[in-house]
Amino acid sequence: MASSPECITWMVVGLTESVAIITLNSLTVIAFCRDRNLRKRSTYLVINLAVADMISGGTSTLDLFYNVGAICNFWRYNILSWYQIPQVLHLWFPIVSLTNMTVISLERLNATFWPFRHRTIKKSVYWVLIIAIWLTALLFSCALIMIQYYTRKWDYYYYAWSSFIFICLLVICVSNVFIFVKLRFGSQPRHHGAANRERKLTVTLFTATSLSLVLWLPYVITSSLYFATDISSSLSEIVLFRLQGGSMVLLYANSFLNPILYSMRIPDFRRALKILCRQRPQQHRQVQNFPLREINPQN
Repeated sequence: MASSPECITWMVVGLTESVAIITLNSLTVIAFCRDRNLRKRSTYLVINLAVADMISGGTSTLDLFYNVGAICNFWRYNILSWYQIPQVLHLWFPIVSLTNMTVISLERLNATFWPFRHRTIKKSVYWVLIIAIWLTALLFSCALIMIQYYTRKWDYYYYAWSSFIFICLLVICVSNVFIFVKLRFGSQPRHHGAANRERKLTVTLFTATSLSLVLWLPYVITSSLYFATDISSSLSEIVLFRLQGGSMVLLYANSFLNPILYSMRIPDFRRALKILCRQRPQQHRQVQNFPLREINPQN
């Protein structure tokens, strides 16, 4: 088993990552919602992804902080007796995030190959997609918990969960391959105005989904080796502990790297963040510089 200093290091890293996920995605949601230039049909799914990642940052403490402490025997009491309800929430939001990423890949595929048809999509279609993403993720997370609770067999739970992840990652991979081929080798007419911004957004979201695909793979590979092979019997507990911890840190890393990518690739988002960060200090200075004679005009 890992030593106490190593356990504490993993817990600090996990807690720091959870705080970063919540903070960065909260700023992302506020920036997109307050700026009209960012609040468009094509960014509705991006805003929804930021909301899911923001909430996922709160539930990630179960994986990145509590579970590490439980493995290291830091906790006096066990919460398994009431763990099922938090477990549903713990699964729900990462599933929303992965499903949303999959839908974004398909939406960008449509925007790349059929731009004129994409421009005619109504806002109501995006709202329906967002509602469907949340409901599908909730139903699937409940189904996973029921499989685990009633069958008591982790194999069934793993095969259902891994099948869903595999389908989503496969759709993201295939969509991104087609998008890359179209952008790299397809005939590209001159872009102006809205069309140019749409193409830049496609490149940005292509990078985001590809990055998420890469960061999910260590978790998928580690879980597959653990459940589908006997490799766990040949590895020590400390190696399994580090593999699990590292894969979970990378898995949740995609939730806070997206806002950083947006700030690097989207000028309007970068400008909105600067305005948001400077707003409160400016208001504070205005209060400090308020003339005293206007407070008491009789003096």
